[in-house]
Amino acid sequence: MTRFASTCKPLLLVLMLSCVLFTGCSRDAELKGQIFVVTRGRENIKLGNVEVSVYLESALVSVKDEITKSLVEHKKRREAAVDEIRSIQRAQFRANGVDVSDVTTPQIELLREMMDSRGALFSTISSAGHGGLIAKTTTDADGRFSLRLPLGKGPFAIVAQSSRMVFDKKEQYYWLIEDFSLDGAKYKEIILSNTNLMAPM
Repeated sequence: MTRFASTCKPLLLVLMLSCVLFTGCSRDAELKGQIFVVTRGRENIKLGNVEVSVYLESALVSVKDEITKSLVEHKKRREAAVDEIRSIQRAQFRANGVDVSDVTTPQIELLREMMDSRGALFSTISSAGHGGLIAKTTTDADGRFSLRLPLGKGPFAIVAQSSRMVFDKKEQYYWLIEDFSLDGAKYKEIILSNTNLMAPM
């Protein structure tokens, strides 16, 4: 028995070492996160059923010209619509004996909000950057999500968008987290909330 044990010991050591190496060399990392917004009344609104996508940032850089062109065209259409409304309203002011050089009304502000360029940006990223898509998932009822990302790659861009009705107004939320790195870690967490919301464009 002793001789058998001594013969098998090196083999057992090799098997144990192989198991350690196999489990320790997983090339994936886990990214966990949660999406919520905080209202003015300090209430946390968890956003469920939100699609979260992770792209290789280099893939988005490669289509930067296409993204820029889309944004420029979108902004031109928006400003043309704003100019048309402003022209009509300026004529109405003058018809009432009020001479104005510029007009900014709730209707114009609403139009600017409805034609927010962030929507055009995200649409272009989804269509032009699909070749660099690394992972995609959807948040649960508590706004939580989990993704597997490849170690040794990156940096990444994390993309998510959502909306909700507040009385009769629709609030839009966009997140574009650029230059996100795993830093060699096999587990990371991220929160998408008011602090890293993308500003209107």
